[in-house]
Order: sequence, then C-alpha cells, then structure tokens
Amino acid sequence: LFHPMLALQTKLKAANANYTFLPDGVHPNPAGHLVMAELILAGLRTEPMPTVGQADLRAKTAQGMTVLEADENNALLETADRTAGPFWFDRANADIVRDTNMIARVGSRLTLAGLADGQYAVTLDGFEVGRYSATELAQGVPLPGSSSVLGQGIAEMIERKEDNYYAAWRKTRLGLPAIPGDARQRLYTAMLSTDDAYHDAIRLSSSKPVKSRIVVSRAPLGTNLARGKSYVCSDNGTALWMGGLTDGSWNAEPGKTFGTGVLLELPKHVTIDLEHAATIEWVVVGVPAFGATKTIEIWLSDDGQKFEKVASHEFAPSRIDRRCLHIAPTRARYVRLLYPDRYEQSGGGADPRACFTVEAEVYAAEPAAQR
Repeated sequence: LFHPMLALQTKLKAANANYTFLPDGVHPNPAGHLVMAELILAGLRTEPMPTVGQADLRAKTAQGMTVLEADENNALLETADRTAGPFWFDRANADIVRDTNMIARVGSRLTLAGLADGQYAVTLDGFEVGRYSATELAQGVPLPGSSSVLGQGIAEMIERKEDNYYAAWRKTRLGLPAIPGDARQRLYTAMLSTDDAYHDAIRLSSSKPVKSRIVVSRAPLGTNLARGKSYVCSDNGTALWMGGLTDGSWNAEPGKTFGTGVLLELPKHVTIDLEHAATIEWVVVGVPAFGATKTIEIWLSDDGQKFEKVASHEFAPSRIDRRCLHIAPTRARYVRLLYPDRYEQSGGGADPRACFTVEAEVYAAEPAAQR
C-alpha cells in the first residue's frame, strides 16, 4: 500500500500543495481509506460489481431492468432484480474516487442505448450520480454507491461494529486478566458472540431485496438561466419548502425541494423571473416520491402578464422522476410552472394539497456545434 498511496498523494499535492489524506502523517482520513480499499480490492483480484441492467430504447429491449417511461431525451428505469448493495462512500470524497479506479471496480454498470445525442444526468434513487454523453451511456457507465441508501446503511453498521470492537478488545479486555479464569473465559465468549451478531446483521442487510429507480434525463449544455433566480407562488408554503426550486440541488428531500401551500383550489403556479429575456428551448423539472403532484405545465411570458403554454408532462404517482422538456425556441423572461391537477393519494405522508417540485432548470437553445 505504501508506495502507491505515496505516489497518489504526491500527484494530488502537485495540484494543491495543501492537500493530504494523511493529516497526521500516519493515519488516513476517509479519503485515504478509499485509496487503501481500492488497492486491497485490486490485490485480491476481486470481481467487478454485477451489471445493473441494459436497455435499448429504439429496439425496445431490456435486460435486468424495466423501462417504465422513455422518449428520446428521457428514460425512467427500475431494476428488475435485486440490486447488489453498492460500495458506499461519502460524496465529499467523490474526487478521490475519481482519481483512483474505485468507481470502475465497485460501481454497478448501466448500459442505455437509443437516446438522442447530447449530455444526460443520471439519478439513482433521487440523487444525481453523474453526467454522461449518449455515446457513453450506450457503451455502459458505472453507477457509484454514493447515493445508495442501502449502501450507506451497511457502511454505518460496519462503522458501529468497528466502534464496538475497539471498545471491547482495546479497552474492556485490558482489565480482564485480573478476573478468574472461568469467568474471564465466559466474558471472552460473550464478546465474540457480539462480534458474530454484528457480522450476521451486516450480511442480512446487504442481502435484502432492493429495487432501484434510475432516471436518465437530458442535461442541456450551457448556463442554467434559472439557477438562484427568485420566484413567486400563488399559494406560498412554509419556509422549509419555499427555497428549493432554483437552488441547484436535485436531492428530493426537505429543504432542497419546493412545495406550495395547502390551499385546496387548483390550479396553482410558481413563476420564476430570469431577470433578462432569453430564447428558451429546454426546461427541466422533477418531482419527489412524496406528495400528490400529477401534471406540471410550462408557461412562458416576455412581460409577466401574458403567458403561453409551451409544454406539459404528467408524472406517475409516488415516484421520483425528472423530465427534460424540449420546446420550440421561445423568447421569454418569465417561466411559470402550473399545477392543474393532483392525485387523490399522497406518497410519503405529505399533504396532498401541496404541489412539490424538486428543481426547475431553464436553458437557451444549444449551439449546433455543442450538440
């Protein structure tokens, strides 16, 4: 481990003189542990993670997963069989994972052909895990475990096991020699049983049947004109739900997702002020698995008074989804998301009268040379 770790740290220090994954010169931090893990997995000649699945949208074929919805710019997929628990890592260490071969070694592979040329965002269970071209997706891309709830739960259980192991054998055991032999042996046996119980719990958790939702959505090139822009809503919600529409986060969770108030009357709408008019060609919107949001319509206006409906999408109930809507290039300054209806049942225990949107992005027409 020593020489490869030293070589990588030297390389990273060349780009940033203050960088280190050995803060005290001896003990690796979490990023250093990932480097060690990659080297150990390589030394053990471990097999790669199994393929998540593969599909061809034009041929309408799929293996290992089901295509729930698709068009040339979007695909909503669900794994058909049990998804292997991925190797989880904190997203704060994503850079070190890219600098090693870790993603290629432990990431499950997704292959998706039949999309139009362009760049695509891939979301796994509500978290964006990467952006790839249509060509890369057709050839197959790795899905890292940084967004896996299952993987994170297993990693946290292993950490608790290690904390218990340290307390039992590094601290408690030091006082055991003073205890008579038979009693000491019973304590040893009890502590070993605790270790075994942790191992059994980890194995059971990692073998749970889990299906994952994968959203592949066009990610237009250029600047997101809506990022950080202000908006007004016809039915204001609480502070927890009012700040997530243009914050740049696609995490479908409280504080990062937009939600209206709970007035019963429909339609409701929220209007984004881009501050300057632009020729708009793409609008990207998404919904969380909670709530009863059904249809989102896109309306555009140049003056904030007269709006024209340019696109619409009906989302399936209680399902994380993200949709890139292509519209005829239209000059506008104001982008309105209008909610004309709702589902009778609300997912995740959320109030069905509120309309939820994870994020809204707005893009001008892509230069032909970038497509």
